[in-house]
Amino acid sequence: HNPVAAIRAYRMAFDPAADARLLVHIRFGELTRLQAETIRHAQGDRPDIVIVTADLDERAERALVEQVDCVVSLHRSTAFGTVIAVAAACGTPIVSTGYSAPLTYLDDGSALFVPFSLVERSPRGAVRAEQATEVWAEADIEAAGRALRVVVDDPDRVARMVGNARSVGGHGAQTVGERLRQCLLESDDEL
Repeated sequence: HNPVAAIRAYRMAFDPAADARLLVHIRFGELTRLQAETIRHAQGDRPDIVIVTADLDERAERALVEQVDCVVSLHRSTAFGTVIAVAAACGTPIVSTGYSAPLTYLDDGSALFVPFSLVERSPRGAVRAEQATEVWAEADIEAAGRALRVVVDDPDRVARMVGNARSVGGHGAQTVGERLRQCLLESDDEL
């Protein structure tokens, strides 16, 4: 997850007086104190940026995805992108880093993909030489901000995109479900 990038993109796209709100759902139990402080600092004094830290079950998370105008995932990497898949199945527009697993079940016609740069980083707790470096995608924040404006400013494009994401023949629930099943089988083989 990369909530700071989503907050920065939103701040570029919308001023506080705009009729917009960013809801950032984070499980703070999964973050260090420094990460939580960084997110709060990015939020700043913007009342239109709301941080939600509640643990949601699948039903509540799906209900939330169905209620929002757009799902933003400026992820650095993702195994599958469950929230993105749920958004596609629910007909919720998607702004996503154009990297990793979501590209296996979405395309440029079904989501607003944000360009990125690959960067190397050392993971916390790396103990073996082969773990010394990971490659992550850093989303282009300006492009992400422009994509958020598309969601607001181009309803016809968004309607086409949502229709493409929900189509049974392309990227609908059946396709997403099959891809999830494949990912789970592959991860089970690795254990």
